[in-house]
Amino acid sequence: ADCSMLPSLDSIGFASFDNCGVPTVNFTEYFDIGNCPVDGYLQIMHCGWTATDACGNMDSLFFTVIVYDNLP
Repeated sequence: ADCSMLPSLDSIGFASFDNCGVPTVNFTEYFDIGNCPVDGYLQIMHCGWTATDACGNMDSLFFTVIVYDNLP
């Protein structure tokens, strides 16, 4: 993996629609930095979006990306 090529996940488009007003969407991310020889990965990216409408209803989408070093 080329670390300079890792995507900025907050730039991915996320749309939400609702019958109770326009939802507010918040992006959350955090990283676990690995040590390839010890952990077997370069980085784990945890991220997601939470949408909240004017009535207080919430829905979320979260996912995890594991970056492995596959270059010699």
